Formats: sequence, structure tokens, C-alpha cells
Amino acid sequence: MRILVQAIVLIVAGFLLLAVSILADAIGIGADAGVIGWKQYSGAVVGLVLMFFGAHLALHHSGGRG
Repeated sequence: MRILVQAIVLIVAGFLLLAVSILADAIGIGADAGVIGWKQYSGAVVGLVLMFFGAHLALHHSGGRG
């Protein structure tokens, strides 16, 4: 069960990082309005990696070992 909880936390954290990175200009924390910069791309990529790693943990490592 513990691995499943960690996986869910990773998925949620990744989604939040992805959303904040992509919507940074819309919520007023982006450097240039309307331009997605390298920091936003980096945040989005890290968010996706966290989400995929969390999904991998949830699907392949939660089978009764948590």
C-alpha cells in the first residue's frame, strides 16, 4: 500500500508542476506573457516524467508488496 500512496503523490505532484508550468503566463507568474520559455518547458517535462514514473510505480510495483 505504501508504494501505491507514493505513486499517487508522484502523479499529483507531476500534474501540478505540469499545469503550473504550462499556465504560468495565464496565472501571472511567467516572465513573458504569451511566450513559453525554457523554464516552463523544463517544468513541463519534469512534471511529465514524475507523472509517468508514478504511473509506472502504480501499475507495476503495487501488487501486494507495499
